[in-house]
Amino acid sequence: MTPRTLLRRLVGERPPLSWRERVVSALACALALLVAGWVGHAVLERPPAQLMTAAMGASAVLLFAMSHSPVAEPWPILGSYLVGALVGVSCARLIPDPLFAATLAVAGAVFGMLALRCLHPPGGAVALIPVLGGIHDYGFVLVPVLLDAALMVATGLLVNNAVLRRRYPGFLAKRGETVHHHRDPLPMERLGITGADLKVALARFEHFVDVGEDDLRELVRLAGMQAVRRSVGEIRAADIMSRDLITVGPDAPIDRVWELLRYHRVSALPVIDLTRRVLGMVTLLDFIRHANPASPLGLREALKRALAPARPQRAAEIMTRPVITVRAEQHVVELVPLLSDRGLHRVPVVDAEGRLLGMIAQSDVVAALYAGRVAEASGAAVA
Repeated sequence: MTPRTLLRRLVGERPPLSWRERVVSALACALALLVAGWVGHAVLERPPAQLMTAAMGASAVLLFAMSHSPVAEPWPILGSYLVGALVGVSCARLIPDPLFAATLAVAGAVFGMLALRCLHPPGGAVALIPVLGGIHDYGFVLVPVLLDAALMVATGLLVNNAVLRRRYPGFLAKRGETVHHHRDPLPMERLGITGADLKVALARFEHFVDVGEDDLRELVRLAGMQAVRRSVGEIRAADIMSRDLITVGPDAPIDRVWELLRYHRVSALPVIDLTRRVLGMVTLLDFIRHANPASPLGLREALKRALAPARPQRAAEIMTRPVITVRAEQHVVELVPLLSDRGLHRVPVVDAEGRLLGMIAQSDVVAALYAGRVAEASGAAVA
């Protein structure tokens, strides 16, 4: 092993974060501690030094540099501070020897956090504070410990969501029900590694994994997409999109839109302005929704009334917006989740200014992936 290899292994892999993300995380930690100290001082009229504990610095690192970690969730922060403070004060009161008191405090805090599913490393530091400081008053549990925990969670909610645009806590990023409101797994989860497979693997691993199940599932999904991308080659959206497009303006009468849908046998038409920027999409579902098929008239009669000359309507009044679009340089693999899990049938392709360049349908992506597999198999056969 060369010295360079040894040094790299000792230091570890560089985290895949941009410099912007690193700077923003550091500033967020500073802001969180500043806000927590100021609020505690304003509410209780006590110096910030009496209200802040060293554990808050470690919690800030987890909240803003590792906000996706399970140990950075609100309950682990609140629960660990509570468990650590209770165990620490109890050990300080009951065990005269500081060394034994400190070791038992940390051990008891770890056991309690694991039992209550609130593992948060700073909780071990909280357990040490009463022993090292000779604190025997259980009021320490409320102020400053639980006050600190509540302030950190509140600041984490505010800064992560409002300032950093991160979804915190993690359940906010979890997916809702499927597009079609059934209990089947999403199309991309029906083959390969499923969520159930991950649960079994985590149970058999029998070690704490510092990544949430949803994040782990997302990593597996991205790795699978990268593997497919590598196998099919560089096929971009611009390579497979339709360019001879049928479009309408926002003021187009809906009877005209209906005729275009029927004549060209398509399920959706993009609505664009004079600069070709995409404003919305008019789909067959929009007509059905606009016609109110639940009425006693029935779908056919309702559609006739919706398209009747006596009730002129514009495309802008029934179109779906905002529209999910893709860029021309995106790889075809990135379109698969949109056309499968999101339930879209057609996706507009736009440039950097949002101007319409083309359209991609589900059949286009299927054909592209098939062609990539055929090319891969042909190359393997020749080799």
